Amino acid sequence: SSGTDLTGQPNKGTLLGDSYQVLDAEDPRCVSSLNDDLPNPCKNDGEMEEAKVVCEEVVNPYGIFAECVGRIPGACVQNFVKDCMVDHCDNPENICDIVSKFAEACKQEGVDVPMWRKAFDCQMECGENEEYLANGPGCERKCLERDQTYCNTPPREGCFCKTGYIRCKGACIIGKDYCPPRTGRRYGGTPARMCCMHSTWYWPFGGSSYSSQDIPDGDFIEHWC
Repeated sequence: SSGTDLTGQPNKGTLLGDSYQVLDAEDPRCVSSLNDDLPNPCKNDGEMEEAKVVCEEVVNPYGIFAECVGRIPGACVQNFVKDCMVDHCDNPENICDIVSKFAEACKQEGVDVPMWRKAFDCQMECGENEEYLANGPGCERKCLERDQTYCNTPPREGCFCKTGYIRCKGACIIGKDYCPPRTGRRYGGTPARMCCMHSTWYWPFGGSSYSSQDIPDGDFIEHWC
């Protein structure tokens, strides 16, 4: 995205989307869509030079993105550096967001560079019982889906539950393989109105069969998820 403040700009969505496009040589959109009349956020030559060094390192032909850079037309590389410098001068702390967009564009070109976060000191902070995975599962196991074996969502980057944990209401917990005691208002009647197997709740469906449903809200269910 462009580091220039785009608030109020009628085409700000286009500017944000086009700033880091990685396109083939035949695509005329390789030309940057950023307006040259917009103010340059670089306050002085020193700040501009620092931004140039940082941004040129991203597209270093011998750097971590070398394979990807080799597939990109020179005009696109130059426009990336230009747009990157604008972003960096506007806010140097944006460098991880800048590199993230470039890494994603490279992935769309068929080049995955999972180690870029370490190379640019952009490690993702994860929560308790979570770990960062560059190519994590597209479908992370959840309380209701603990035994899930099919997933058609492609791998993705992010924070995932560590081995042995499953996600329940946003947190990573150790899954329970048994049902809680048959007590409480949700278990009235004989037989119980619902049962739990392998962390999945089943409600009566027809005569003697059960069908899985979403876990109802409530402290009791949340505690036993």
